Amino acid sequence: MRSVLVSTYEMGRQPFGLASPAAWLRAAGWTVTCVDTAKEPLTDETVASAHVIAFHLPMHTATRLAAPMIVRVRRAAPSARLCAYGLYAPLNEAWLQSPPQVVAGSALTAFGDRLVCGDALRVPLERARADSLGWLAAAGLARGDAVAADRALPVYLRDKVALTTAEREAAKLQRDAASGGA
Repeated sequence: MRSVLVSTYEMGRQPFGLASPAAWLRAAGWTVTCVDTAKEPLTDETVASAHVIAFHLPMHTATRLAAPMIVRVRRAAPSARLCAYGLYAPLNEAWLQSPPQVVAGSALTAFGDRLVCGDALRVPLERARADSLGWLAAAGLARGDAVAADRALPVYLRDKVALTTAEREAAKLQRDAASGGA
């Protein structure tokens, strides 16, 4: 069996999230190819004969860079099992299952032809950031991607994962007062 493990944002430093599954798969008899797309292109030839193609998504930027690659890989290796893993994979499950409609910003310039966008509208960096955001918002609204404002906040804010500075300071004052010291 042949697998391809893809990292999109490591700049040549193989993450444990790629090295570890590569070792497990090799120990199980798989042939494994690791690709860091920040340093080398993910070619159709690399993925064509793969049984499994896995994208490591440890952060937001890696996830956004992977989306257009996933679209291209689906076309180049239609019989391969595609998967995404890492911290941001489950958070973006629905988004990863559909191709991007609009690609905007500096990634177009930075990655050039390596950033395969399919049929997505390209909004280059020459546009002001607010203008680019407007294009993205309008395209999303037209697709019906609107969400209620309380659901649009980042998960760590919406689900109150962290305390604000004021809350941390108040908790410290309470602890200090309870212990009788300052």
